[in-house]
Formats: sequence, C-alpha cells, structure tokens
Amino acid sequence: MFLDDISVSIVLNNYTNATNAQIVRELWAGDQDILSSIKNVMAVADKAIGSGLWKKIRSKF
Repeated sequence: MFLDDISVSIVLNNYTNATNAQIVRELWAGDQDILSSIKNVMAVADKAIGSGLWKKIRSKF
C-alpha cells in the first residue's frame, strides 16, 4: 500500500460520507464498488499504521 492510495482513500471517504452513496456510485467510472474499495483500503491502512497514528493522519484531511 502506498501513501498516495491512503491519501486518495481519505479524501474519497470524506467525500462519500458527505454525499449520498447512490450519487457516488453513479459518478464512479471504475469496475468495482467504490464504497467497498474505500472501506478495504481504510481497513488495511488502519492495520498497517495503527489506529492512533491513523486518527492523527485522518484529522489532517
């Protein structure tokens, strides 16, 4: 996992939390479900760097 993946996922996670999920799915051009993909990346990042550090990073976005 790369830092840019985590950064993009944080931004997308914040956006999807503030927007109707159906709208996000309609606008996503990818093959996989965007909301599931974001959840997966966020879970891997949480395991990789630990929740304490993860919370500090997320608070910056």
